[in-house]
Amino acid sequence: MSEYKCIVCDNTVLGVGSFCEEHRRCGDCGTRENLIHAHKGVYCHPCLDKRIEKQIEEFDGDTDYQDEVTCPYCGHEHGDSWEIKTDVGNYDCNNCGKTFFFERNIEVTYSSSKL
Repeated sequence: MSEYKCIVCDNTVLGVGSFCEEHRRCGDCGTRENLIHAHKGVYCHPCLDKRIEKQIEEFDGDTDYQDEVTCPYCGHEHGDSWEIKTDVGNYDCNNCGKTFFFERNIEVTYSSSKL
């Protein structure tokens, strides 16, 4: 079993996770039940759902010509987008769970030199 350090108190954590038993709780309401390790912390299902709903409400919708595939619903940037095997298709957001269409935009440039 691997050992990690709690990111709050630096105590040793056995197994998977970044929090010791004392600090493993919802970052919003403090409950210790039905926890989810989200990309920005640990939350219970209801609190994570509220956070995602808020992201969707507040996102301005700008997803054109971004450096990463960006969800048009919640604005989540999907890292390592270059690893996607296709230039166009449907994609499932790993933040809000919604499916959206994306396409890779490719810019062509040229260089020249003297002979």
